[in-house]
Amino acid sequence: MGYDQRLGQGAWKNLRRFILDRDRWLCQIRGPKCTGGATCVDHIVSRVDGGDFYNPQNLRAACRACNAAGGAKLTNRKRWRAPPPPVEAPAGPEPVFRIF
Repeated sequence: MGYDQRLGQGAWKNLRRFILDRDRWLCQIRGPKCTGGATCVDHIVSRVDGGDFYNPQNLRAACRACNAAGGAKLTNRKRWRAPPPPVEAPAGPEPVFRIF
């Protein structure tokens, strides 16, 4: 996902500050490389998956390490596609195999 222009607007900056204050500037993800102090705001349901951009219930404070790790994981999961289901052979007589 490319840069979203809404991230540079005043409404986002005010909301970001509100979320960081609400969560007391502490990372809410607490991943394996967490630094503890939050400087980013993470969308819980990613924007790619239809998460609401400005809804405070969809936002949480995150440290840079956790936000980067979580975002990459979600993006990669979204790009992954399940293999197609196996195709069943049409009903009919059994195939005959000849050994020469």
